[in-house]
Amino acid sequence: APAPFFSLQYVCRLPVQSLLPQQQQQQTPNAYQPQQQQTSSPQQQQPLSPAAVAAASASKAAGAGIVIDAGFSACYAVPFYDGQLLTAAVRRLNLGGKALTNLLKETVSYRSLNMTDEGLLMERLKDQLCWVSQHAISDLHISQPAARSPHRRDVALPDGVHNLRGYVKPPTPDVQAAFNPGGKFAGLRTGPWPAKPQHITDVEQREAAERAQKGQEPGRKSGAAAEQVLQLNNELFMTPEALFR
Repeated sequence: APAPFFSLQYVCRLPVQSLLPQQQQQQTPNAYQPQQQQTSSPQQQQPLSPAAVAAASASKAAGAGIVIDAGFSACYAVPFYDGQLLTAAVRRLNLGGKALTNLLKETVSYRSLNMTDEGLLMERLKDQLCWVSQHAISDLHISQPAARSPHRRDVALPDGVHNLRGYVKPPTPDVQAAFNPGGKFAGLRTGPWPAKPQHITDVEQREAAERAQKGQEPGRKSGAAAEQVLQLNNELFMTPEALFR
């Protein structure tokens, strides 16, 4: 399996040859490694990345497991047993983060606002908000209607003044109460809910103080300063579902 060897050595920097038995190392040279590196001493090998160190530690502790390499254009599943890499069982899925970002972008553009030209923003929202559902069909039913969905996230889009990156609006008191013990959604597994950036909170407090001095209503904003909100609901867990379908 030359492709997984390439991914592990050059992306994860995981020393695949060192995981093989000594006799198999002598009989199976790596075609993707230059000749001068094949004859180099162990002291000249590249240091392990944090992910590789974690994988090696897990293999020693558990004895068996799977290392998942989720990349930009492909994903690898690399199993190991008793500290040895099972090369015949390595699998590659030609679907990666870029395709999932495009899927989320197209789905949101069809259902809500047009985000076809906001690739960087949608990629950041995907990394920040998407999650894997344990029961996708059940979560789909729970997410309807969207106005009462516990999986819904409202994203304040950048305005070019104070909000330059966008942020996820905090949950309302009703939603927080529903997730408390005894609430409607108590114990329900849902996605992450990032905290509001501190500089946004500072700006809101300063604007509220200015409106109070002018005698204006506390929660009212002018039309030019009104924020644009993107609603995300079941797209957040149905987009990663493409990896399993």
